[in-house]
Amino acid sequence: MAIQFWGSHWFRTPVMLEYTHNKCTNGCIYCYMNNSSFKFKDGCQSAVNQFTKSGATTLVRELINRKYPIAMSTGTDPFCKPNIKTTETILQYMKLNGNGLLAYTKGGDINTILGMCEGLEPKTILNIGITTLDDSISSRIEPNAPLPKERIELARRARENGIKVILQINPYTTHWMPDKSIEEFIGICKDLDINDVALSTLFLYAKIWGSDKYEFNKKEYGANNHARDIELMEVHRKLRIDGINSLLINFPVSTKVKSIYSDVFGDKLFPTINCQFNYMEKMYNEHNISEFSFDDIYNGITTPETRKVFDLPVKKSWVWGILREVLPAKPEQAEAASIRLATIKDVMLYIWNNAKATQSLQNAVCLDRINKNDGTFNLKMNERARYWMAIKKN
Repeated sequence: MAIQFWGSHWFRTPVMLEYTHNKCTNGCIYCYMNNSSFKFKDGCQSAVNQFTKSGATTLVRELINRKYPIAMSTGTDPFCKPNIKTTETILQYMKLNGNGLLAYTKGGDINTILGMCEGLEPKTILNIGITTLDDSISSRIEPNAPLPKERIELARRARENGIKVILQINPYTTHWMPDKSIEEFIGICKDLDINDVALSTLFLYAKIWGSDKYEFNKKEYGANNHARDIELMEVHRKLRIDGINSLLINFPVSTKVKSIYSDVFGDKLFPTINCQFNYMEKMYNEHNISEFSFDDIYNGITTPETRKVFDLPVKKSWVWGILREVLPAKPEQAEAASIRLATIKDVMLYIWNNAKATQSLQNAVCLDRINKNDGTFNLKMNERARYWMAIKKN
């Protein structure tokens, strides 16, 4: 596997580069990667070549050379047994080159993990997933992953070693993390001096999990994804009251998403959907500006370093892959557009302006046009938006 540019997911992650390992062995019943059709490849020679081989400058190589951080990875655990040697190899090259590390993990052998991160501590964030504090639940839903107490111990040791830690409840459901556990979780954060928590709701999709598994989960946890949004926002509110910075993944709720990562990675970040929503909401409420443009948003939340990246050329095959994802029903339109789009900024502008794009901000959950002719935006007062506004008032 090679290191990839996460352009197709530019709404979700502030780290542009990602290395996805082979499927991990944690066995989490809620993980889409366990049931995906993604074709994994053994070995990491392609990634090593991106650090060592000279030749034509690609977008990924350019970002690696500029010492941008690399995520490992949002779909598979870099520290589970099948992936540990690959992770160790790539980390050695990252240390030599000066790249930062954003690791999503449920842990493993603590001494091994901390030893592999040695030398990267100032540029490392460990995003440690804690779905439940109940060992019996964990053993059922994450049968091969370290128990919650072991992950908490990893967080404690990492903090002692000067590594920034984000605890991530992903997915959150009251069945696995009831109110009593949330109070205990808040106490753990305070004891470990962890100020940042990431939250994401449990979404059930028959298309991803298969009908049998979907029906089982739907019966146990309820079929209403939207109702779980409200439960998640209540946890977000509790964390905020206790002084913990809560990052709601893929939600248009104000968070300090940029500062969480910029403390470690500086200006080598990518604007996420959180940044975009926050900036638009700020512009609308504080400045009463009725019309937004792409440049307004990105000039407001990016650094000069990041704006340079927007102008880097990209391969046509990459553009075609992105547009095929965001325009699944319009392959001929995607193919035609991919011929004329040359830079990352060109691609983003196209997504922004195309109402058919599935990831277009103009189709986002809490923003709508009051008047399609003058481009005025307003908040949709759906249930999610009403709850969001109530939180802001409190």
